[in-house]
Amino acid sequence: MLQDKDWQHICETLAPLAARIFTVPVSSERSANAEELADVCRKTNPSGKITASSSLSDALNQTASDRFVVVTGSLYLVGETLEMLGLSPAGSEERGLNEWAGAPSVPLPG
Repeated sequence: MLQDKDWQHICETLAPLAARIFTVPVSSERSANAEELADVCRKTNPSGKITASSSLSDALNQTASDRFVVVTGSLYLVGETLEMLGLSPAGSEERGLNEWAGAPSVPLPG
């Protein structure tokens, strides 16, 4: 997540829903600290297995054998994940899905 967002509230909302959580920095100078994210998640979900990872790649490697993984937190992280898994549009240089222009625009009625 990004440091300038309400990441504490987001962690408090999402952490109780998961048995295992990996916090990771995003590729942005605005990235929240993975250890700080993990600390809030641990306080909110003391029975969960919370790991502060050094990178998205590290976290994905640790979940490679899992049948189901949810990636959430920021569009930067989701975009980076799609790119790393080869699921982003071919030739895309964009990291933020909020700037992704791969879908054609559809005129609105009226």
